[in-house]
Amino acid sequence: MGSFELFELLKEKLGEETARKLIDYIENIKTQVVTTDVLIKLLDLTKSEIISKTEKDKAEILAKIEELRIETDKKIEETRMNLEFKIEQYRLETQRDIERTKSSLIKWMIGLVIAQTTLIVSVIAFLSK
Repeated sequence: MGSFELFELLKEKLGEETARKLIDYIENIKTQVVTTDVLIKLLDLTKSEIISKTEKDKAEILAKIEELRIETDKKIEETRMNLEFKIEQYRLETQRDIERTKSSLIKWMIGLVIAQTTLIVSVIAFLSK
């Protein structure tokens, strides 16, 4: 039954003005029901889009975290290798310095022993005359 037929039936019983208001009210309720159904469908679509976007964002974030982890591990390894190289360099430098100091000390000791021996021999020679 259409709105016009309903209006004709109600017009005889309720009067034209009241029947028109009642039909308008019914049409308004129909529109609200349709709008509510549309809103529910839109909400479901939006909800699924949000879930989909969230999953996509989560995957992108996890991929970026993994990329940063790999990059960080690489930088840590490079830093470790640089430190090991520098430590080895300093060790070798220190070893060379120790060798130089050792040679210098030996030269001084030999010189002092010769000087002391010469002094002792000179004193003995002087005293024996």
